[in-house]
Amino acid sequence: MPKFRVSRDKNEPTDNAANSQTCALARLTYEFDQVAYWTERHENYRGDPRSVGNLGNSVEENLKGEDRIISAVKWAAEDLKPLKTVLDIGCGYGRVASCFCEAGYDYTGVDVAPVAIEAARKREPRGHFILGSALKVGLEKKFDLICVLYVFVHFVDETDWLLLIGRLSGQLNPGGSLLLADHFPEIENRPNKHVYQRPLSRYETFFEASGLHRDSLFNERLANAWHLGGSPPPFELFRAQPSG
Repeated sequence: MPKFRVSRDKNEPTDNAANSQTCALARLTYEFDQVAYWTERHENYRGDPRSVGNLGNSVEENLKGEDRIISAVKWAAEDLKPLKTVLDIGCGYGRVASCFCEAGYDYTGVDVAPVAIEAARKREPRGHFILGSALKVGLEKKFDLICVLYVFVHFVDETDWLLLIGRLSGQLNPGGSLLLADHFPEIENRPNKHVYQRPLSRYETFFEASGLHRDSLFNERLANAWHLGGSPPPFELFRAQPSG
């Protein structure tokens, strides 16, 4: 399977820059080695928010975007109480770990990149961080909350995407919630090798098949609480049925 270099060229396609020809070629030609890509990207962008953000934006733009994500997660951490345990998939360098630790959650973060896990442990020593793939890492318990921020979009292989939905749905405690942030176009879109955007309706279909149902009021509560101008990040919440 070919591996891909992480380019620093400003002309590299960004997360939001796409056209139909690029998408068609991507579907046909890319076999994407996710672990290799993210390991190398974190190594190349050590200490840089672009290691998890948008390569087409500046450091300052990425930091502004990160502030908005952190603000939304802080609100969600309080809104979703009394949930107590959280699993953060694709935690990166731990950018939202403190949001949950400060709110009293027992936090576990998972990432495939050794550099990211090393940075996360230094950034938030109260958290528990595990190096490994979300599809393969061993987890000894289930969680009240699973946080998946801009991660599903990087599962470009359809089989792996479906496997991740199934695995995370099964990793929730009864009555638990899955907090999801992603890009939700009206039509499926693959602008480059590491991004595959799917409509929200597809998430709803497959999460419902796994026993999770979208909380349509969550976005309304977040929008009403939002104070940073513009729209909040595209967060969605899926809930598991309580026991009994």
